[in-house]
Amino acid sequence: TFILASGQGTFNIFTSAGVLIPNLTCSGTSCTGTTDAQGRAAVGFVATSVPAGSSYTQQTITASANAQSVNFLLT
Repeated sequence: TFILASGQGTFNIFTSAGVLIPNLTCSGTSCTGTTDAQGRAAVGFVATSVPAGSSYTQQTITASANAQSVNFLLT
């Protein structure tokens, strides 16, 4: 499961190149999927807002599975 824990953005089921990410379902600020044969999972994400006067914003995406989680900080 991927959750947008903070910041603004949109999850999607495609890579930046437009390739469909298999076994992924997104709704609102979360996505659920299954891992591939190598145990990897992926999610598409686009940051949607940078406030005036700022050159970047930060988002936190939390990935979790089997009661374990990790945070990814995007800038």
